[in-house]
Amino acid sequence: MVGAIGYPEGVAVGIIAAIVLFVHNYSRVEVVSHVMSGSDLRSNVERPVRDVRHLREHGQQIYVLRLQGFLFFGTANHLLNQVRSRATDKKLQPLRFVIMDFRRITGIDSSAVFSLWKVHELARKHGFILIMTHVKPETKKQLANGGLDPATCKAFRLFPDLDHGMEWCEEMILAAWPEHNNGGFAVLQEQLKEIWPKDVPPHRLLEYLEPHHFEQGTHIIRQTEHSECLYFIESGQVTARLEFADGHFIRLSTMGAGTIVGEVGMFLGGQRMASIVAEKSCRVYRLSADALQRMRGADPSLALAFHQFLIRLLAERLTTTSNMLRGFRE
Repeated sequence: MVGAIGYPEGVAVGIIAAIVLFVHNYSRVEVVSHVMSGSDLRSNVERPVRDVRHLREHGQQIYVLRLQGFLFFGTANHLLNQVRSRATDKKLQPLRFVIMDFRRITGIDSSAVFSLWKVHELARKHGFILIMTHVKPETKKQLANGGLDPATCKAFRLFPDLDHGMEWCEEMILAAWPEHNNGGFAVLQEQLKEIWPKDVPPHRLLEYLEPHHFEQGTHIIRQTEHSECLYFIESGQVTARLEFADGHFIRLSTMGAGTIVGEVGMFLGGQRMASIVAEKSCRVYRLSADALQRMRGADPSLALAFHQFLIRLLAERLTTTSNMLRGFRE
């Protein structure tokens, strides 16, 4: 072009060609790094086994897209088509939640905002909720300018991270389950029955447990203290967190009624690696290492049933972790 027409014209053609090639090549980069469902991915909330199994069975209602790179019209349109394909797939469970994780998104342009608005319109049409997590402040402004605002859009939600987004979706699925929190599992021995061995009544365990009540904000277990007991959570909610000297902490997991905390530390001994704090007023039962030793001598069948119970509980957790790792690998 420089030889045939002139230098400015050749430079202009070169710039246009470079832009076209960039758009073409970048649009071929996969903007979705991982596609997972609620059957594979779980929040850091420990739940009773019956709730975990229900979430595993109905997890396909949650569709998780972990995004990467820069969102523009070339990649955003592909994202829209991918969500539309899942929403219309009759072979899978009806879609209730689509989570887009923006943690690895570097930025978006106005055309991408328009495509995301079309995803929201698709959500309204098909009856699911569009959820975005890890959205940067500047991206939030772009979304709001494009009409995507949780205050005005009923089918749109924003959460600070993927963990809290997954927790909200799980709570919604469990809330729609008639057997959830129906009052039949309010007592500890009823909570234990789900995976407790059938040949030993679980109420015999109560003889070796110490009931305690903790108000909101109280430490049940302190980080670095000696591990000498575990706790059964009968009611309320607790959080395991890693605490630092400057007062800051990181949430590791949250546990509710029907779960156990401190079991790994008690069997391994040594110092606690994290603190357990009552997030809500809690009623718990404490099993000390001394009480467990007494149980082994006075009631071996109960001690065996207790250890079988713990093995089943850890196996359920391992199954959840394995499903999550398989989802990342795929």
